[in-house]
Amino acid sequence: MCANISHSYEYGYTAGKLAADWLNTNCSASQTVACALLTKPQSLAVIDRANGIIEGLRENCTFAQIVATKPYSDQASAREMTEQMMREHPKIRCIVGVSDMSILGAYDALEAMNLLNEEMCLVGIDASAPVLKKIQDGAVIRDSVSQDTKGFAEVTIHAAIAAIQGNPLPESSIKIEAVTMENVAAYLQAEAASHSTPAS
Repeated sequence: MCANISHSYEYGYTAGKLAADWLNTNCSASQTVACALLTKPQSLAVIDRANGIIEGLRENCTFAQIVATKPYSDQASAREMTEQMMREHPKIRCIVGVSDMSILGAYDALEAMNLLNEEMCLVGIDASAPVLKKIQDGAVIRDSVSQDTKGFAEVTIHAAIAAIQGNPLPESSIKIEAVTMENVAAYLQAEAASHSTPAS
């Protein structure tokens, strides 16, 4: 039930594949590209998401190598962990996080270390407004993954009702979508519309 509802692995795999696709397009396959992962290992769902990221990278980019994995708790700690990773592995060119918050922290770290350049790739999960804006602006945050939180809530409610009534659990159909430069404008427009105030 949990795997069908949360799709945690699929979210992670999509993010890992996005990073792999960017590396395949922008890096030479003749040399290994160092990659890193920011994660929250306290949650089984997030562990599944992290495993998806790892497999998405490995299966879709033969020259990607994960050289560091660090835990974080908030944006500030994600920045701290990224600074530490970059000192330990200065050749890291790709960081994927289990949430957009982690990637915003990584961005802050790279900015402070003067490492924001066209060779760097950051990919997150959440399709949050700050990350959408950075994708549109062409920042080193290249992509994110939309989680369809409304759909998740609906599926969870239907599953809970079915369980209470003793009925079979319904099949979930949560939408998972990659957010890239090609479709980010539509996401930003939807985000703006959701926060607009109707005229009185």
